[in-house]
Amino acid sequence: MHDPAPERVAPRQLSRPLTPTIALLATLVMSLLPAGAALAATPTEPYGQQPVTVERAAKPATPVAPVGRRAGDPRAAEPPKAVIIVGPVEGLSNLYLGYGELWAERAEAQGMDVRRLFTPNATWSAVLDNIQGAKLVVFLGHGNGWPSPYSPFQEDTKDGFGLNASAGAGHENVKYYGANFIRRSVNLAENAIVVLGHACYSAGTGESWQAEPSLSVARERVDNFAAGFLAAGARTYFAYYFEQTRNMVADLFDSHKTMDELFMQPGGSATYSGYSGTNAPYSDSIRTPGARIHLDQAPGYGWYRAIAGDLQMTTDEWLGAPVEPDTVAPDLSRFKPVASTVTFATGGPASTRPVVFTPNGDGTTDSVGVATTLSESSYVDVVIKDLADNRTVRRFTSWVTLGAGSVTWDGRKTDSTFVPDGDYKLTATPKDRAGNVGAPAFAEVAARTSLRAPSATPALFFGRDGDTLAPSTRLDIRLTRSAVVSWKMFDRAGELIAVNLDKVETAPGVLTWTWDGRKADGTWASDGLFWSTVTATTDSGSYRHRFAVTHSAFKLYAPVSTAAAGTRVTFTVTSAETLMQNPTVMVSQPGLSPYRIFTTKTGTNRYRADITFKPGGPGAANLRVWGFDVDERGQGSDFSFTVD
Repeated sequence: MHDPAPERVAPRQLSRPLTPTIALLATLVMSLLPAGAALAATPTEPYGQQPVTVERAAKPATPVAPVGRRAGDPRAAEPPKAVIIVGPVEGLSNLYLGYGELWAERAEAQGMDVRRLFTPNATWSAVLDNIQGAKLVVFLGHGNGWPSPYSPFQEDTKDGFGLNASAGAGHENVKYYGANFIRRSVNLAENAIVVLGHACYSAGTGESWQAEPSLSVARERVDNFAAGFLAAGARTYFAYYFEQTRNMVADLFDSHKTMDELFMQPGGSATYSGYSGTNAPYSDSIRTPGARIHLDQAPGYGWYRAIAGDLQMTTDEWLGAPVEPDTVAPDLSRFKPVASTVTFATGGPASTRPVVFTPNGDGTTDSVGVATTLSESSYVDVVIKDLADNRTVRRFTSWVTLGAGSVTWDGRKTDSTFVPDGDYKLTATPKDRAGNVGAPAFAEVAARTSLRAPSATPALFFGRDGDTLAPSTRLDIRLTRSAVVSWKMFDRAGELIAVNLDKVETAPGVLTWTWDGRKADGTWASDGLFWSTVTATTDSGSYRHRFAVTHSAFKLYAPVSTAAAGTRVTFTVTSAETLMQNPTVMVSQPGLSPYRIFTTKTGTNRYRADITFKPGGPGAANLRVWGFDVDERGQGSDFSFTVD
């Protein structure tokens, strides 16, 4: 039996004593399982010390012919993938890990390619590395659904997985990845099934301290929880508040039943361990048009079982025997790293310079994208090796659509830590839904991390007027290791404006430069955007990082670069200095008299200008922003905007 107490506090990550003892829970669970099954699931070493298994060789399995498919299925060569996820559930984690291991062993017995993602290493990055293309996904852990006491309703944290916030940090560091993450980043195999176990709200029942919900609330919870998974490619969603007696994996392979028939199979002596049927209403989904929902209330308990999606899909369809087999392998004709606009290698011919990224967690070029071109939408398996020793540091799978697309590496190793400086080779192998595998493609990238956390404070300043309101900007960057450093300022056109350091041996630490907008000869630079550019050379190589700063009285932003006459465009005006009153914008269109627009204040030094451009004056319009600072100095900036 499952103690709901820790489930119920999970959305707020509170801590309170467990009601029954863990020993009693284990005893009751064993009573629900077939003879010998519970003992087989008991680990012989602490689960808390097991690493995330990205690829695991299958244990000896009961022969099936062909592996993972019905006999005669022409796509039988590729075993279907099962991803078993056990999230952190505090004091019940070892119990849940036993459940997860039992699911994994049952899947392996059917010849499935099983991926174990077990707490304390069940992180979102580990899930993304393994879940793409999965035929069966099982999640055991905390649930955070809606309706619940934890408003407002949003799906960044609700209706998804409760995972480890970081790897190897125990069984209490819960972080929720909701339906938005699922539908945005997960692509499951055709006819995939998702099973949620023990997750509060997922089957309709909430938390132990709550009264049992009405049918309408239970149905809404299931509809919400299922929506993200169905959008990610699942065809059917199951949710069980307690472990079920039957071996569902074996039934998927051998029963020739519909999903609803699987759901309606009886369990053991406990009414919640299988189908009850005493109060088991059907309804149409609101969140997922065309989907159906079937709830099953356990007498004397609650809404402990649910199924949603395509209830009539058969186990034979799940196994995927096609009418007309696809035998054409996907072609990955382009696999090319995308260079950053702010971080790039230096030295040597441009054609030989690697694409550089900086995986150090500062939020700037931490990841690297690789552009792809595919002949058909496919799963792309990516293996990353350190070129220094040919050691594999990471492997993951991404779903990439037909034509132009991309995959992204976040610079992390399998254990979720960042890779060190070095050169890395990416091998990408496409595989379509039918299991056809295409030829691999290759790319190389360079990780360089000696420069960290560049910043400009403030990023907009105005030194030319001579007052003390915003006279300069402080530029900072951290050097993480000794390097030869150059630090220079360039304008937008690439002209050298000022020099702070020029090929200076520099020790690790925070480097600082205060710039007031003057050029090297002491004269003022023109108003506009400038690039603070730092170059670091170490034994790993040389690379350059640049970050922007603006020397001007005002900045002007619009969501579009051109507009037709008669169109209203909302501009955002930002002032470098505190003003006496709202600035104005003087609009000068070709062939028309200038006209003035008044602004509305929206925040500190921020204003909104709504401009409807007049007909009859197409071409480049001049927008002059003008205002008075608190020292009563008038100041303005000019901008150009194209009117069609």
